[in-house]
Amino acid sequence: MRLLAARLDAIAYPALHALAAGGRPLVDDVEEALASTGTSPEWSWYRLLGLGRQVGAAELAGVGFETAVALVEAGLLVETDGLLSTTGWIVVPALGGRLVTGLPPTHGGAAGASAYLGPDSLRLAASLPPAEGRRVLDLGAGCGVQGLLACRGASEAVLTDVDPTSLHISALNAVLNRCEHPFRLLEGSLYEPVSNERFDLVVSLPPYVPVVEGCGVTVVAAGGADGLGFLVPLLDGAASVLEDGGELWCLAQLLCDDEGPLLRERLDRAAESLTVELYCTDRHPLRPWIADVAGRLARHGAGLSAADLAAAYSASLRPLGATGVCAALVRARAGGAPGVRITGAKSGLVAGSRLRHAGPLVTGPAALEAVTLEGAGPVHLDKLGLTLLDAFDGSSDISQATLASWGSPPDADWRDIEEMAVLRATELLRSGLLERVPVADDVAIAPFDDDELDALDRHQHCGEESYRCPEGDGCELIPEADGWRCPRCGARQTWAFLRHLDDNDS
Repeated sequence: MRLLAARLDAIAYPALHALAAGGRPLVDDVEEALASTGTSPEWSWYRLLGLGRQVGAAELAGVGFETAVALVEAGLLVETDGLLSTTGWIVVPALGGRLVTGLPPTHGGAAGASAYLGPDSLRLAASLPPAEGRRVLDLGAGCGVQGLLACRGASEAVLTDVDPTSLHISALNAVLNRCEHPFRLLEGSLYEPVSNERFDLVVSLPPYVPVVEGCGVTVVAAGGADGLGFLVPLLDGAASVLEDGGELWCLAQLLCDDEGPLLRERLDRAAESLTVELYCTDRHPLRPWIADVAGRLARHGAGLSAADLAAAYSASLRPLGATGVCAALVRARAGGAPGVRITGAKSGLVAGSRLRHAGPLVTGPAALEAVTLEGAGPVHLDKLGLTLLDAFDGSSDISQATLASWGSPPDADWRDIEEMAVLRATELLRSGLLERVPVADDVAIAPFDDDELDALDRHQHCGEESYRCPEGDGCELIPEADGWRCPRCGARQTWAFLRHLDDNDS
């Protein structure tokens, strides 16, 4: 591993990764990343170690070939007919270090690959409090990103996992990163390996994808019928291992309705001896989330097609009252007043909100989709985020920007897509890249009171067409001074909600 560390340093591995990943922490599109690599031996090393692709041994001649030989002898690389490949792992630069991880699904690995590093792992690492001088338990450690890198300076870190391969990868990463704080690796489920110990900080990323028949239970899809199969026992047992004032931090994805997370009673019972705060960071409509999960599981070995999985998830989750899922950062503290408090950042944006750039935007080179404001740090966006950002010039509301970014989707999908655009716009607003157009600059935007929003919601269900189309078949909309009125259900629409009006209409 020391030879590997030296080779990564010698080829400036983080810089190669930044170029191949488009400036993002993780590679989203392997084919796109491959297309951005060059022909030098350094790039051959990156294709082998960063993208998990076979390379010819001759491509490494003269640039660390002895390292390749040593990795083959150690069983970490395989040579077949002059071609080198890893044994199902890659190296990802993260948190100032480098991590051996299982080959992720985006790279052709299985959905339940051991110890692969995903975006949620990095989000959790970025959220953790300082660990200096504290005893840390990294529960379900995987590749060890939390216990080895995010919790540098701990008085001791104990990393546990049910998967021996993950623990082996964590051990490799401890050597690769020259881990300076004391650590132990223990095999077992939940708190069983540390039942007689106490910690100041417990960190975990429990599996949260609900299970339906035919989805194929993996370390990813193992959240039980409601997605709480691991979160509830994680909260249940936390008090038994936390010091007074100690904290549990984890990320979860919770089923929710329009008011917030569902299944509050289960969480309340699990938190009878803890002060629990759920900070809900975003919300995704249920249908596109189901489609995404079903597609991913179908591509990686589930027993059903994507369409059948989507139908099974819909039949399982909708009776629970779910209309979406929300991501939540969970913090539980021992020694406080028991109970669950749900908070979340609210932007107040609606589809008619008009936004504009908050300052001069600087976009990186074509291969780097990073956007900054002058004097601010970079924000890494995918192509869709960039397109949406581009559409806001002060004259576009979110609905109009959505049309520019997504095109014209089928009517049945428009509401979900528009809601997703509101969420993306909220993220851009929080990142500082966008700002609201003041009401004084935009007389078309009017505030919406609760009664009006309720009426608009009723109107969506009174005919085939919704308020988004004034030419609707199902409802004969009558123009009035401040908008439109539906004679069938009485719903009113102010001009701020309408997108398809020409100058004569307005």
